[in-house]
Amino acid sequence: HDEFQRHRNYLERTIQGLEYKLVKDAAMYKKDGTRIMQENVALIKEINELRREIDVAKTLKSKNRTATALANNLKRQIRENQSEIHELSKMKQRLQDLQNEKE
Repeated sequence: HDEFQRHRNYLERTIQGLEYKLVKDAAMYKKDGTRIMQENVALIKEINELRREIDVAKTLKSKNRTATALANNLKRQIRENQSEIHELSKMKQRLQDLQNEKE
């Protein structure tokens, strides 16, 4: 009967130890789960912010392309206008020369 009682006491202590370990492990897993969830929330916020930054960068890139195209068109128009002004100036000089010859 003593052997039975010792074995029973041993098993009861083992069960108590396992129950304590279970409670301790459950608390640790809950704490880890909460930490992981908070890290995920922070990462999702960071991802969303990066997505917004990408959208802004794409918009700026598009506006920059448009501005560059407009600047190139303006440069072309200025060159054309300068050429036309030069031709008109030459024509004006010819007309003045002709008018001076007639006088």
